[in-house]
Amino acid sequence: MGRIIDRSIYLFTTWALAGLIVAVFITFWGYYIFGDVARNGQTWGKRRLGIRVVREDGSRVTVIDSVIRNLVRVIDLLPGNYTVGVASIMLSREARRIGDIAAGTVVIRAVKALSDFSPAGAHPEKTELVRDFLERRDEMTPEGRYQTASAILAALGEQPGTWDEPMIAGRLADLTGLR
Repeated sequence: MGRIIDRSIYLFTTWALAGLIVAVFITFWGYYIFGDVARNGQTWGKRRLGIRVVREDGSRVTVIDSVIRNLVRVIDLLPGNYTVGVASIMLSREARRIGDIAAGTVVIRAVKALSDFSPAGAHPEKTELVRDFLERRDEMTPEGRYQTASAILAALGEQPGTWDEPMIAGRLADLTGLR
């Protein structure tokens, strides 16, 4: 009878420990992947800091990008206090950690919502945001251009409907008086 109880306790402890390890793994990695993909590049912490993760071309992070970025986090974490990650940020020309370099992602300052801005041309931040987009759009992929232009237009209170990216870019230029 004693051996059966000892074996049951051993099996329960083993399974409980295995479950705990799986839960910690999913929580630790899932938090970042969920934030990167489902929350448009922002974990709750990134949102609080006003930053987000995007692909190098400005488009949204995909699941694969996020998985690569966060699995390589193990290297950035070494020797336990992000020394490698901080060193790579300081030594890389683009100030990126190894995980971002491997995944082709970059951390950027998040754009403030523009819904509080007054009409076109009255706010320099609105004009500057659109000007930056228009100047950089040739460096982006077509998908990245469309996503970025649509997001800016939506933040200005309009929806693109069936417009293509050049039409959205034109509307942005009209709204800010840049055309």
